[in-house]
Amino acid sequence: DMLWSSYRAWVALAIWFLDWVMGLDWLTLAAAPFITIGTAMEAVVAKIGVTNTFLLVTFVTAVVWIIKGQWATGIWEVTMSLVISALAVGVLAHPVKMIAGPDGWIATAQRSGQEVAVELTGGEGGLSGTQTQALVDVFVRKPHELLNFGKILDGTDCEGAYTNVVRGGPYGSESDIRDAVGGCDEALGEYAENPSVSMVIDGIFMGLGAGVLVLLVVSIGGSVLIAGMVLLWESAKGIINLLIGLLPGAARGPLFTTVGTIATRLALFFVSSIFLGLLVLLIDELLGSDATARVFLLVDVVLLVAVVAWWRQRRNLEAASTRLAQALAARPGAGPVRLP
Repeated sequence: DMLWSSYRAWVALAIWFLDWVMGLDWLTLAAAPFITIGTAMEAVVAKIGVTNTFLLVTFVTAVVWIIKGQWATGIWEVTMSLVISALAVGVLAHPVKMIAGPDGWIATAQRSGQEVAVELTGGEGGLSGTQTQALVDVFVRKPHELLNFGKILDGTDCEGAYTNVVRGGPYGSESDIRDAVGGCDEALGEYAENPSVSMVIDGIFMGLGAGVLVLLVVSIGGSVLIAGMVLLWESAKGIINLLIGLLPGAARGPLFTTVGTIATRLALFFVSSIFLGLLVLLIDELLGSDATARVFLLVDVVLLVAVVAWWRQRRNLEAASTRLAQALAARPGAGPVRLP
């Protein structure tokens, strides 16, 4: 009972944290000051009114390149400045709200990833709630069945009896769950009535799994939180970078870096939900109807591998940010724009 209570407490904490992060409740609070700052910066940029001046500088520079015979570079620079100018007064007019608003890019990326994850796990209903429900089924319900009765009850004749009595809880130290399942299958009741060293060993394996699960959740949830703050910061910087990006050459470097950073951090929001969905699906398959309690050791290994896989995935996404910025910095007829 001590091992199970400890396991359940850590798993509950991990699932709560993940549900809070993936639900984006924190984003509204964190985005409020950035939206205020962004609105003030937009007003200042509009008041300064240097857009036409910067476009003129780019045009003159492009003419010089064309005179020198670098037609492709000159035309490219003018075209890029016109495109950036159109975006700055159009879809990117309010970058902070566009990225962090209620229906912004962060929320859209998160929702899209959750929709894919829900399809993977076969859930129904609300997206965040479905993910939480799947996590509870895999990391609380099925381990509880295995630890107490030595087998998974879901998919058997005793599933209904188990579900009904659990819904009527909590029972504390009373034997309602054991009695209900024992009434359905006498062998299961006898197994639960005779605790053994094997149950203790299984509980220890579960405890190890809870520790790895917390590490995994902190890794994923922490990555999502950091990515959200980076997106807020880059969206605020984007107001200035869009303006400076009207200038030719190296002046566009910060803008390309911002674009690369925003794209990969949004991808992290999308990937995180799918990663969780695949992990839940894999462990749910391991905890199939024919699983025994010793499967907890294999689950521990899978969770540990998942931690390493997530760290590598996050590192790859961060590296992709630089590669994307370098691709955007390429210019025909001239060297690439120097990135900061």
